Amino acid sequence: MTAACAGPSRARGTGRRCRRGWRGSTAPWRSRVYPDRGVGTSSWIVLPLGVPPLPTRPTPAPAPDPYRETLFVDPAELAPYPGNPNHGDVDAIAASVRRNGQYRAVVARVLPDGTLQLLAGHATTEATGAEVGKVRVEVIDVDDATARRIVAADNALPARATMDESALFALLDKANADGGLEGTGIDDVEFRNLVDRHMGSSGRPPAEAPGEFASYDEETIPVAHECPRCGFRWSGDSTPRDPEAAADGDEGGEEG
Repeated sequence: MTAACAGPSRARGTGRRCRRGWRGSTAPWRSRVYPDRGVGTSSWIVLPLGVPPLPTRPTPAPAPDPYRETLFVDPAELAPYPGNPNHGDVDAIAASVRRNGQYRAVVARVLPDGTLQLLAGHATTEATGAEVGKVRVEVIDVDDATARRIVAADNALPARATMDESALFALLDKANADGGLEGTGIDDVEFRNLVDRHMGSSGRPPAEAPGEFASYDEETIPVAHECPRCGFRWSGDSTPRDPEAAADGDEGGEEG
């Protein structure tokens, strides 16, 4: 039996841990603190001497920058990615390129045979090629698995965006005033629909309903007429009706 030590100890099972070992045990032990494994606190793990430490959770290293170079190439030199799931509006992108230029490069990688394979920007490549002939390409070095993730992300992530229609309307309203809507991706019909939703048919922002209506006294509401006999108060036409015409109208209403 090992002798008890005077060092700090912590109860565990039937023995106590100390600097020298476990009370009631003849085997030498050692203790080790391991980092938090998702339970919120660090844990003491007690292992017999000679047993290798438990593996800790590896920290993933940041991905290296895959950028290689920027090229201006003919669209025919770019091979589309097989099974690219998204098909952009080539005509709308071409209108943007025509008005704004190619403000964003497409992305490609070099295959083992030297072919440039598109990963992002298939519709931009087609539209830019049709408008200006050459396409600006950022070339990256990635393996097959990374290429698949890039294509999936480039197609899936934009669909998760939320459009702030009020902010879009403010942008388009200014763009329309300083040069027109060409190159914005929005045509006249779509813009008119935005105007109707945000400005109303009057061309002004819709009035907001009051949070609450003011209280009023029925006796103080101005009216046009008051009956001298019963005191009934009303507004509108006070011309007496022809009794015969009224009777005919009532009968006609009953027959109908």
